[in-house]
This record gives sequence, C-alpha cells and structure tokens, in this order.
Amino acid sequence: MPTDYDKIREDNIRRRGEEFDDIGHLISEQLYSDRSHFVYELIQNAEDALGRRFRTNPNDKVPRKVQFRLFRDRLEFRHFGAPFDDKDVKGISDVLKGTKRTDIVQIGKFGIGFKSVYAFTASPEIHSGEEHFIIKRYIRPEAKQPNFPIDENETIFNFPFDHAELNAREAFDLILDKLRGLGPRVLLFLRWIDEIEWSVEPDGEKGQYLKESKQIGNHNNARRIIVIGQNNGNDEEENWLIFERPVPVPGNSETVHVEVSFRLEAEDKAGKNPERIVKVKDSPLVVYFPTEKATRFGFLIQGPYRTTPSRDNIPKDDEWNETLVKETAELIGDILSEIKDLGLLSVSFLEALPIRTEDFPDDSMFCPIVESVRNTLIKEALLPA
Repeated sequence: MPTDYDKIREDNIRRRGEEFDDIGHLISEQLYSDRSHFVYELIQNAEDALGRRFRTNPNDKVPRKVQFRLFRDRLEFRHFGAPFDDKDVKGISDVLKGTKRTDIVQIGKFGIGFKSVYAFTASPEIHSGEEHFIIKRYIRPEAKQPNFPIDENETIFNFPFDHAELNAREAFDLILDKLRGLGPRVLLFLRWIDEIEWSVEPDGEKGQYLKESKQIGNHNNARRIIVIGQNNGNDEEENWLIFERPVPVPGNSETVHVEVSFRLEAEDKAGKNPERIVKVKDSPLVVYFPTEKATRFGFLIQGPYRTTPSRDNIPKDDEWNETLVKETAELIGDILSEIKDLGLLSVSFLEALPIRTEDFPDDSMFCPIVESVRNTLIKEALLPA
C-alpha cells in the first residue's frame, strides 16, 4: 500500500515550519551555477535504483535504460529501477534530508542534489510501484494519480514547467541544450545503465547514447567500453580501456571502486592498424559524471569523491577523498605492466601520463598519482626502446 503522505507532510511542516519556501529556494537554485545540472542528478538516481534492483535480483530482465521525454510544458524521466519505498518518499519530500547522507555506495539517492529540479518546477510528480504523489512547496507530498500510461516496473518523474521565475519556453530550451550536449561519454562509468534515450514531443527530435562493455582476457580488473551517440543523424563513437580497484567503505560491508580510463584510437582513420592509447585533452575529475575539477592528466580518473552540491569543487583535505587519491595512485602503479602486456605501452601512451612533475606542485591534490607513475617508470622496464 502507498505511503501515508499526509503524515509525512504534517511531520515536515512541524519540523521545518510553515514558511519554508525561502530556504527551499536557496537550496534548490543558488547552490547550482548550471541550472540544468539536475539532468545528471536524475541519471544518478536511476543508476542507484537500477543497482538496487539488480543486486537484489541479478537475473531481472528489466531494461537497463533511462528515457527523457521533453514536452513544451513539462519533462518526463523514466527508468526501470527498484520502485520507491517509504524511505524514498520521505527522503525526496524533505529539502534538508536525504537517504544517502552517509551512503557512499549510492551516488544520488535524493539528497540535496535532487532538489536542483526545483530550478525548473514547483510541483514534481513521482509515480513508482504503489507510490503516486506530487510534492508542493518543497516538503509537502500529496497523493496524485498519473494521467499518462506507465509500464510495469517503470518509475516516472514528471516535472511541469510551473516555476514562478522561469517560463516554460526558457525551461524547454535549457533542458534541450543539456540533452543535446550530454554526449556518449556520460555512460562511461555507469555500471547499471547501458542506454540513455531522449526525445522532443511531438517535434520528433531525438538522441540516443549506448554502451557496450566486455572484460579483457584474463585481466579481471580491466574492461573495454564502447560508447556510441546518435543525435539526429550525427554519430559519435569512443573506445575506452578502464581499470578498477576496489576500495572498502568505512562502516559499510560493501565496496566502491576507483577507476582509471584511457582513450583508445586506431592508428589510421580506416581502423586497419592496431589501436593505441591517446592523450585526452579534457580530463576533469569524474565522480560518475564530469566535475569542474581539472586533473591535468591525459586520461580520466573516477571515484565516489565527496563534492560540493554543484560539483564545482572537491574538498582537498577530506579524509575520504585523500583515501581515493591514494588508492588511484596504487592502481595506476599496478596497471602500467598490464598496459605493456596488452601491447599498448607506446610513446603515445607515455604522452598521456603525468611525467612532467613541474605541472603538479607538491601541494596538488593529485600529487600521489604523479609520484606513483614516476616511481613505477624508474623501477620497472617500461620505457619503450
């Protein structure tokens, strides 16, 4: 049976007060320099929900995809992750509270990040399992039945463009620009989502991003990822080599992973010659999705770092973040010999590594990674002759 929305609403008002709108406005809008940032938050929430479903039932046959359907007056977001429960309802209905406060394993479970949707809507709707409700004034859930069809096992978020300070046309344009610009690389580090689809209704404009993953030989910590994008006839394709290292979470029986990803390209445009690792020009730190923190590496590093809500900064002196940097340094030191075994240790690969120490001062957050690369190159036979 559905959650008691009236009880949650009354409890929220009791704890937060009748006049909560100013605080809700501050949290949902002023923490984000990019108003359309919430698109990433929705994908994060879907990744968590799909992870919960497949961890519970690995043989479940639901699609590993998410879908954005953009209308002139609203946005629909659909996925097939685990359905909402009462904890989800409580978490999403309270601006200052989420269900992932101390849960590093899950990346976007209705904390402050989800509240960025209020930059576009004043009344988000959620339809999932037995739960069908609308949230008013940030903390006031009310029962509401959907007025559109829902497939079995499907969760739907509906965001009407009814913001007091942003008209529907502006909202539509901002979201469309974000969807057009996502690119296939958005899927690179997601473990449960293999497809992102978006469409404009009823105009017909659409885009699709796909991912294919497979393990590489006997390298249990390595996999090859192919990501493909199609935007109205424009095709993109990227090939990546990803290595990972498990990291135990303090106070939690589960583990997370730090990852290092190298871009692969064929030696010639026809793709007839062997592949090589090439330097990536733009390499922000990735926390499932790109942040605004530059690494200055020629490859990508990813991990569940603690970030600011707008993902524009990563606290350098945070103990957990320091742990992830050290684990990444250990990982890259270990995989250089694997790169050699795969026949990919070329001059092109060396150009992607942080060999110029002057580019990384001693107080750099990523200095341990630079030192690990340097020490490994000194100690092992890795320089091509």
